[in-house]
Amino acid sequence: MKKRKIGILGATRGINFAMDGLFGHPEAEVAVICDSSSKQLQRVSEKLNEAGITGIRYCQHESELYSSDCECVVIANYANRHAESAIAALEQGKHVLSEVQPVQNLAEAVRLCEAVERSGKIYHYAENCCFSEAALECRRQFRSGDYGVLVEADGEFINDCSGRWHLLTRGQRMHWRNFVPSTFYCTHGLGPIFYTTGERAVSVAGMEVPRMPYLAKRGARSGSASCFNMQLSSGAIARIIMGNYKHPYRSAFRLICEKGSLLYSSRDKLQLIREEPVGSGKFASSEIQPRSSYWSERYTASQSTDIAYMLDFFLNAISGDRNAIAMGIDVYSALDMAIPGLLAYRSILNGGNVVEIPDFRDPAVREQYRNDIACTDPDVAGDQLLPSCSTWQGTVPDEVYEEEAALFEEAMKTQFKLGFY
Repeated sequence: MKKRKIGILGATRGINFAMDGLFGHPEAEVAVICDSSSKQLQRVSEKLNEAGITGIRYCQHESELYSSDCECVVIANYANRHAESAIAALEQGKHVLSEVQPVQNLAEAVRLCEAVERSGKIYHYAENCCFSEAALECRRQFRSGDYGVLVEADGEFINDCSGRWHLLTRGQRMHWRNFVPSTFYCTHGLGPIFYTTGERAVSVAGMEVPRMPYLAKRGARSGSASCFNMQLSSGAIARIIMGNYKHPYRSAFRLICEKGSLLYSSRDKLQLIREEPVGSGKFASSEIQPRSSYWSERYTASQSTDIAYMLDFFLNAISGDRNAIAMGIDVYSALDMAIPGLLAYRSILNGGNVVEIPDFRDPAVREQYRNDIACTDPDVAGDQLLPSCSTWQGTVPDEVYEEEAALFEEAMKTQFKLGFY
């Protein structure tokens, strides 16, 4: 069988896709790895060669990747550049698997939808929090109808990155993590709720935690965490808590339904809560450790089966597998997961007012946002530039970033590893 050739954009997070799903894949091979940093490419090529993984082409310019004979591209470069890279790949006839986030403003969302529609290619969104065993089982349980309609949902994504900020930002003042708003990286908390239930938000209101000292001293210019509330299309409500809280890493969500609740707080386990008997006000709880029907023994070599699932759904969707197409996250669902965070920040800047969330499936609705480039990225927003923080608009001295860059370079000498830090 001739293997599909895959190109990877981003030699940090992108390498996780290679290690946890593509190297050794029976139907795909990594043909090209692209990264703007020649140093990063050199480090990666040396490590892979040491592991006996050869025959990969390395390049610094995206145009070389898109003009290659790769059929598919994994977009895993800087998060504020995913949309423009995905659009460029689609325009060159490539299928796209895009990392988090899909866009950084609403104009990009319009252009991304249109690029997917024009291309006729598969676009899947790599929201890995949707694809753990427990999350997939939660989706199956909810969609069985046994729990009735959704009443309320909670999502959490807590990840204090302050201790490894130099590894993530490389000491770059204009690294996206230093300026995106606190609500930007929302789909780890929100995505599993929508993927499980098929819901979307119709309105949102947000609040922000100020710029905390433990991130300020590393060069971050945004609020350090946030929360937002949403009204969903069915009438249910949902709330999201996310950011750099001083708390161990936590990715969790809860669905409170008409006939019980589903609670996910572990990649491996799902808690089921049912009222028994119905109407009694008494609840029985059980915890299961599910194994998805999609499981393959090949996944035992993967450190992240969620990545393996995403890649298999993506590759099988390209082959026309309808089930794989349904299990993947298409461009419209990706925007359903991401746009609430973008508009929650506008709510924050306007005192927490409720903001309507558009549905980008409708071309007429999209048209209203074609020129809406408002975001916190000065290279993109022009005169629509938003402040990175609702409570602070100061300047960070160059010395802060110089120190972070020095820490990064030292770490590369002593603790370099393949993949995301």
